[in-house]
Amino acid sequence: MKCLNSSYKLACLQCSFSDKELGEYLQFKKRNSSNVDKKYAVKKMGQQADGTWVLASNVHLSSLGAQISMEDSKYIWIGHVFSGQGVACDGDQCTIELPLTTDPLCTLMESLRVYCKHNFMPCVLTMASAIFTLHYEAMLKKLKSCPVPLAFGESGTGKTTSLLSGLALFGAQNTHFYSKITKEKVLALCSTSGIPLGIDDPQSKGDISRLIIDLFNGARSATMTRGDRKPISTCIIASNFTTIEQQRWGNN
Repeated sequence: MKCLNSSYKLACLQCSFSDKELGEYLQFKKRNSSNVDKKYAVKKMGQQADGTWVLASNVHLSSLGAQISMEDSKYIWIGHVFSGQGVACDGDQCTIELPLTTDPLCTLMESLRVYCKHNFMPCVLTMASAIFTLHYEAMLKKLKSCPVPLAFGESGTGKTTSLLSGLALFGAQNTHFYSKITKEKVLALCSTSGIPLGIDDPQSKGDISRLIIDLFNGARSATMTRGDRKPISTCIIASNFTTIEQQRWGNN
């Protein structure tokens, strides 16, 4: 501001903006200039308000699944420089190799067919469930509810493998897979990211039941200490028991 006023001195002009006000004015002019493309900070991982999918800082897809170049995308990733309310967390990014291709899916399916043997089809159903969980908000809007997938079976039947395979379809097998996690933490994560969580081997029927109730119809969770939270995604659960059983398999 000092330099600007110095250049105006001979013309008897003086600008009374502070440095901060000048910066805000310049940003305002840039945002309202027809020659400048507007960019919006990514607020959440997953689908944005206009249908664009953001799965990682460098992976933006159209509503039909076509990849959008970073130059053409209207969204910009700032999670690596700022973390706070209204900005997607840097740790939520999915791990996706470019260029996008279906070749790894074919390799994955062939490997699962050999590894899972007679449990191959249940594994495929778990993977299919992972895909529709990405559309949690759309299902709530259309159906007023969203099923929570539960991969159920005895030990050694490939539940964890199928769960990881489902998350791997969108590169979330490392960042969104949990073995021990509280219900409150699940609701916190599901209210800030559109990428579903994978929960392996919960400890009790109650852990599953209470979580499903909260996620099934997208109802808000409100506490005095944490305020209001509304889920925008769901989770996939792999368990040795269902919600109607009192104990784990093999226990008396």
